Amino acid sequence: MNTQQTNVDIAGMQRALPAFESAWSGINRSSNTMHEQDAQLRSAWQTDADGGATTFFAALDEWLRNCDIVKQQLQTVTEKLQQNTHAYQRAHMAAGEASTNAQRSLNAGLPGF
Repeated sequence: MNTQQTNVDIAGMQRALPAFESAWSGINRSSNTMHEQDAQLRSAWQTDADGGATTFFAALDEWLRNCDIVKQQLQTVTEKLQQNTHAYQRAHMAAGEASTNAQRSLNAGLPGF
């Protein structure tokens, strides 16, 4: 039998959700802007006598890949927080209803006594 208890602060989860949504929205906008800038730079950088473009674009490509990973992971965390917040709210409401129903049954007394 599992006796591990879980304490959940639903109100805290609800307060945290807008911060995660805002962070994801912000990184999404920044990432889109950086991808646009990348495309513009690549089309405008025509000469590369010293090889600087190759080095620069390799670094930019790595940065963009890492940014996309962070963006994807932040989206996953945000979605999971939304799902879990709703699940805990439903569980909390169901437990409250079950408790109320049990209390009513006990208050009514046992049949035959």
